[in-house]
Amino acid sequence: MKLDAIYRNDIIRIDNTLGVEGFEEFKRCVSMDQKSHMMIYALDNLHTDSIVTNQATGALNINIEKLLQERHEDKQKISSMKIEMRQLQLKNTSAFIKVNNLLDEIGSLKKKLL
Repeated sequence: MKLDAIYRNDIIRIDNTLGVEGFEEFKRCVSMDQKSHMMIYALDNLHTDSIVTNQATGALNINIEKLLQERHEDKQKISSMKIEMRQLQLKNTSAFIKVNNLLDEIGSLKKKLL
């Protein structure tokens, strides 16, 4: 039996849902009652797959949001650490200059003593 073009998309979806064996069984069905039962089964499977996919997508979206939030927090921590590191570098430079000045003073005091 040739199927109407209107139903071809549904048949392709049913093929994907029922699998090869189920689709072959669907094609062998003689009565519309048998075909409608198979289509209901396929549509129910599609609906179940859709629900599972939506739930998985929702869970993935929640995980993505958490990861993005963690990434934002990590960027803020890194920024704070960079500021702290610059402050420590400035303190280190200031201490280095003080040490050099003290060494210069020690050197000039040594010369005066000699």
